[in-house]
Amino acid sequence: MKLNMLIPVKDPFLTDVENLDESLQAAAASFRKLLDFDISYISRFDNNHQVIVAVEYSDSGADIPINKGSVGNLEQTYCKRVADNKLPRFVRNAKEEPLVADIPDIAKLSIGTLISVPITLRDGTLYGSICGFSRTIRNDISERDVRFVELLAEFASRVLESSITKSTNLRKRHDFIMKIISDRSFQNVYQSIVDLTTGKNVGLEALTRFEDVLFVSPDSVFREAERCGLKSELEIAVLHEPIKRTHEMSGDCYVSINVSPVTVATKAFKDLVATAATDHLVIELNEADTVDSYFALNDHLNRIRELGISLAIDDVGSGYANFRHILELSPEILKLDISLIRDIDTNRKKQALAAAITAYADEFGSKIIAEGVETEAELQILRKLGISLIQGYLLSKPAPW
Repeated sequence: MKLNMLIPVKDPFLTDVENLDESLQAAAASFRKLLDFDISYISRFDNNHQVIVAVEYSDSGADIPINKGSVGNLEQTYCKRVADNKLPRFVRNAKEEPLVADIPDIAKLSIGTLISVPITLRDGTLYGSICGFSRTIRNDISERDVRFVELLAEFASRVLESSITKSTNLRKRHDFIMKIISDRSFQNVYQSIVDLTTGKNVGLEALTRFEDVLFVSPDSVFREAERCGLKSELEIAVLHEPIKRTHEMSGDCYVSINVSPVTVATKAFKDLVATAATDHLVIELNEADTVDSYFALNDHLNRIRELGISLAIDDVGSGYANFRHILELSPEILKLDISLIRDIDTNRKKQALAAAITAYADEFGSKIIAEGVETEAELQILRKLGISLIQGYLLSKPAPW
């Protein structure tokens, strides 16, 4: 039997931790209440240590010094000897049983009747045990009660396996994203933003293409990075080249970069944008990005905008944030989402919404950019609506610098 070495005391990849804790606590509670023991607990065997992960007391057992998170010497425990098949799972009278007489806790905790069942995963890994005891000698406890505890151990095993599988998968995903970052296995491409009134490029949006084909789209890579807790790290990694490119821009032309609110708040991002030709840089926030505190976000953005960097809200009209980003952040640029632009030439509702957003922008001094323009008909209706800044495959496709 393999000893569990899968989960350290604090595993950053262990998912659904709250649900796991609740499930293990429920198993411990069922054990104690149904057998009317003074205490029951679930422990994890971690090398030579026994770590308590769930514990349930009766009123009379509240003084027992076994607490969640406590760590003890594994080799001196009844639980470990049961797992090693050196002792039976059920001892009715531990006070007089010679097999357990040398275990320190028997006398120290005045244990009468005790039960311990190993928790073993399906691959044979020994995770730990579910254990409980009564200070009194319980003549009513039988093998049927032991079988009930064995069922609880099986339940705990299944719950743990599910979480371990998820944590293993998350760890693999984490390592995959880290490899993308360390190997720089991505390419920056740029799509032009054209002013119809002059026919000239006024800006370039920096986009990212990833070399690995595991993910369906670049956005899915960033979503995976977010699930792994690496969104900011990945965003900053792909922004180094676009930031450098700002120094190659002239006049009113700019490079536009995509960044999430959580990344805006990091010191690494602030340090990076400080190296840019800041009057040639625009940062785009996606309308779908969650904002916990607009007050805090504005504080971070104000420091950045003081450098001369402009703010754009991306995907406006996609329906995610009810325009709250726009109202709270007062961006210099509003980028109409491709879902609003698609077939706008035949959809009067879309035309009305685009016109309303344009009127708002005119009122408060913001520029409008229409993204995702792919047909001449879309272009013409946008021109009629007074929208002259256009981005899309009709005019240019994303390409390396």
